[in-house]
Amino acid sequence: MAQGDKHTFDFDGFNENIESEKVMVQDPGIGWIMNQRDKCKNEFGVIMESKLVKAVLDNVVVKPAKLKMDDFKDMGAFQEFMAEVNSFLGTNV
Repeated sequence: MAQGDKHTFDFDGFNENIESEKVMVQDPGIGWIMNQRDKCKNEFGVIMESKLVKAVLDNVVVKPAKLKMDDFKDMGAFQEFMAEVNSFLGTNV
């Protein structure tokens, strides 16, 4: 996999705000992932998950556009979605 590669999958865990069940994600590259991990740390060096997830939804998810954390049915659906994204990227973000 290389920067810019795309992956499409079906997902039915969105709430009623999202009509599509098709998701497209793109590989932002190793540098972007590493930079985001650094940018999303607090003063103690702990990754702030909400900031990192927002960056992933804004920059890795292509479709549906403008996806937000509140667009998922529940935490289980959100975790399932992130597992698919992490599997595609080959790392946990």
